Amino acid sequence: MNQPRGRVIAVLLCAILATSAGVAAANRPRSNSSESTSAAPNTVPSGHANPRVVTKTRSTAARRATRARVAQSRTLLERDFAILRRPQSAADRGPAERTAIATNGRKLTVKVNEHGLCLESLGGTACGAASTAATVATVAHAVTDEGEEVAGVVPDNVKSVRITTSTGRQLDIAAQDNVFATWLPAPEQSGPIAWITRDGTVIEKIGER
Repeated sequence: MNQPRGRVIAVLLCAILATSAGVAAANRPRSNSSESTSAAPNTVPSGHANPRVVTKTRSTAARRATRARVAQSRTLLERDFAILRRPQSAADRGPAERTAIATNGRKLTVKVNEHGLCLESLGGTACGAASTAATVATVAHAVTDEGEEVAGVVPDNVKSVRITTSTGRQLDIAAQDNVFATWLPAPEQSGPIAWITRDGTVIEKIGER
């Protein structure tokens, strides 16, 4: 249906007026006076800090501080963990992560972030705040109806771990690539974990969950 003639004329008239106004504005000489400069929408009165700028500055500073702490922790941990000293390979997902293969074939990921020394496994990601080998206690547990997978990170001088299960059985699991992993069939569950160093010393490291 055609629009009423009066409405069409009104629309065309508005368009013509708008075009004329735009041409006039474009041809109007610009003033060099500072008074003609409009204030910026985010202008803050003198003596008052712009909250957006302050928030951004604090956020940037916090990120820098976090990166510095992570870099410092990684430098300290590299002395005791060969996997962190290893150059990045095609198997690694990024410069901050290292892929490790446990003796049972399980592929794990070791990384250092703001939460500490972390291990990604079937049970998700487990992190433990650590700056030296003596403070490491990173173990991940994945429990299903069929059983439980236990995986963890150990320093260079640890050759194996000893897991005491809920039935009292002791399992010695060899370490490789600074990690270990094993599977316990249900209903058996993991208990205390001890480190066994290369000279045979047993270190009671991790208690019952």
